[in-house]
Order: sequence, then C-alpha cells, then structure tokens
Amino acid sequence: MSQFVRLQLVYMSVLQSRHHMQCVWNCVQFWVCCGVTVSAVQVLGIFLLLPPVMKTGSVLWLVCLVVPLLSLSLVASSTDPQVMQRATGKNQCVVDMQASNFCAYIQYIYILVKR
Repeated sequence: MSQFVRLQLVYMSVLQSRHHMQCVWNCVQFWVCCGVTVSAVQVLGIFLLLPPVMKTGSVLWLVCLVVPLLSLSLVASSTDPQVMQRATGKNQCVVDMQASNFCAYIQYIYILVKR
C-alpha cells in the first residue's frame, strides 16, 4: 500500500468521524431543546394557574419515545463537504477562582436555607 493511499484512508476516516460527531451533536441539541420546550410549556401552564397542558403519560410518551426517534433521524443526514474546512473546538476545562467562589457561595446559601 503506498503512502498516498494510507494518507487518503486516514483523511477519509477523519472525515467520517467528524461527520458522525456533527450528526450526533445535532441529535443531542434537538433532543435537549424539545425536552426544555415541553418542560417550559408545563411550567408556564402552572405559573398561569391553568390546568395541565399535557398529562404525565403524554409528557413521558413524548420525551421517552417520540422525541428520541425524531432526533435519531438527524443522524442519517447527508455528508457535508465543508466539514473538513471547519476548525475544531478546543476542550478547555479550566475552573477559575470566580467559578469556585460562586459554587461555594451557592453551597453556603443552601446550608443556611436548610436550617
């Protein structure tokens, strides 16, 4: 196998993996947005003192069956030819002092409220 063929195989595998991860990310985004929308509709109905918009069984049926099946349809989308031109994001998980102070403050308030 020549060097060019090996490089092309690596390129194609990276292309397919990027496409797959993009499709999975779209699927997760759709699933989360639908779940938040259903929850927001229910909470808005409670705040407006209306009867429940959907019964518990209907919400469970939507969130556990219908929405995941609809979101899985996003996995089978066609390959984007520009996927290799996009820059990948950096995984930077840095907890700075301000975030840690905020978490400590929330825990302190929680302890005070529980007393």
